[in-house]
Amino acid sequence: MIESTLSNNGNNTANSDRDEKSRNKQNNGTIRCMPQKIFPLADERIEDLIYPSITYHYSVSKNARYVYVIGEDPTELQSQLFVWDLHRGTARRYSVIDFPSSLQMKHLYEIDALQGILVCCSTGCFYVYAIRFDHSQESVRIQQTLFYQLNNNSHFWSSARAFSERGIIFMFQHDQIRNFYVAQISLDTPVRSVLLTARMSGLRFCGQPWVDGNYMYLFESASITTYTEIKYLTGRLVRANLHTGELDTVCTKATGNIGSSLPAIRQQQQSLIGRDTTSQQVTNPTKLIRRVKHVGRDGWLWIIAEFVELNDTPTQDTARCELASSRNSLQICVVEMQTFMWYRLDWLPGCKFDELTLDITRNGTVVMLRKKMLQMANQTQVDSFLLFSRNPEPLLKQSFRALITYFPTWRSLNWEQLHFFGIPTHLLIP
Repeated sequence: MIESTLSNNGNNTANSDRDEKSRNKQNNGTIRCMPQKIFPLADERIEDLIYPSITYHYSVSKNARYVYVIGEDPTELQSQLFVWDLHRGTARRYSVIDFPSSLQMKHLYEIDALQGILVCCSTGCFYVYAIRFDHSQESVRIQQTLFYQLNNNSHFWSSARAFSERGIIFMFQHDQIRNFYVAQISLDTPVRSVLLTARMSGLRFCGQPWVDGNYMYLFESASITTYTEIKYLTGRLVRANLHTGELDTVCTKATGNIGSSLPAIRQQQQSLIGRDTTSQQVTNPTKLIRRVKHVGRDGWLWIIAEFVELNDTPTQDTARCELASSRNSLQICVVEMQTFMWYRLDWLPGCKFDELTLDITRNGTVVMLRKKMLQMANQTQVDSFLLFSRNPEPLLKQSFRALITYFPTWRSLNWEQLHFFGIPTHLLIP
């Protein structure tokens, strides 16, 4: 459960000691939390732990029961849909009915228990389909084409959930004019599109887009001088108005280790100190945020951030920063989109950047995958699926999770046994 103090309801009857602790926590920029392990629990088959070595997309269902992964089996060239049922403790490969063999699946989003959106591409075109889930038959069915667009050898494309929760945005770069085009695709309404007003040639960004309100966001990035292959986050966000296409940048806020690792925030803090640097010398940053994986939903942006320490010892040619690859570290961070303030979790994942990924349910529950790379035959395995609950779950769901945690064999009960023990069938039956 996440113990959060990112918002203040102004209740004056709260205990003063608790208020003081909350203020201290906000000042430290730290959120206290403890994840709950939901998979594996016990007696899982080895085949249920196998994770595709090549993956394109990771997403979770509305109720945090199903995890959808689009990836490739090393023995096959076609993309596949792998689904983990975290309640049952099983993994299955779903069939995709009426799917054109010439396409490759790339991204999948569950909209509700029965409906979803599938993003596909071929050598010449992008397609976005409405799909229908049938978990009892371990399949999804293509229903209709929502959107298609010629590929034109686009240099960049991506997608993300729309703020409405009933659709997605699809972003790609026009091959000729180099501008970016954003389509808002919904199951219920016609496609709306906007051409971003600036070429973004002077704006550099990294990671995937996310949506909050009427805006789409991307992390602004830069490169270390003479080491252009090493990108890092500046601390600013590239923001696009989804109605007008106007682009601007907005600076985030952070304190402590995060603030000192983001150059734009660092410069802002130094300007507040004053222009007189005679008594306080301005130093170069010793740590940067090199890579991120992130998902934004319901006003919070969850981030897996890789920090890298730098060695700023001058060389014979120029005073340049060199990468100290052995000093990488990983932190889980949150940006509150209302204030653009960074926070960090006090829980450390204890793994490498490439071994962690996440997605968020509609009610704010984070389902995080921690995987492990096997030395043998370049295979990947699920180490654990972890839950971070931002909001209290219903008592029934809490009781059920406790039941399968302490008695994992109950996950294999059939319909009659569930009725006998009084367990609601929808928790275990697809």
